[in-house]
Amino acid sequence: MQDKWQDNMWGVWREPQKTLPVEPFTIQMHGLGLFGCRKDAWLGFNDKFRGFGGEEGYIHTKFRQHGRDVVCLPWLAWCHRFGKSGPYPLNGNDRIRNYLIGFKELGLDPKPIYDHFGIRTVNHVVESSGLI
Repeated sequence: MQDKWQDNMWGVWREPQKTLPVEPFTIQMHGLGLFGCRKDAWLGFNDKFRGFGGEEGYIHTKFRQHGRDVVCLPWLAWCHRFGKSGPYPLNGNDRIRNYLIGFKELGLDPKPIYDHFGIRTVNHVVESSGLI
């Protein structure tokens, strides 16, 4: 994924490449349809996250901030079914809330969140979710 905001998400899917390197390679971020790490290396999501969204990019940044590598295993494949909804609600306010919580935890400037979603929308989420 590219480190870019689009369609209410941090991270834009790249076009598939016809050929990939054979060896694992460093990436900025990736969708979390499939990811993994050793159990003893897991840093965890913020306990205040709720609902769906805000985790992509966040968890990759968290790992890098702890001196860990974030890599793609080019031989590992899966099918990410975007067309089917999961057994959970897709609430845009949860996503914005999670971004704000995650950015604060990681010491990131929240300006891109405000720029993408708009000041009024983000302020509404902050006020209605008790983040202030």
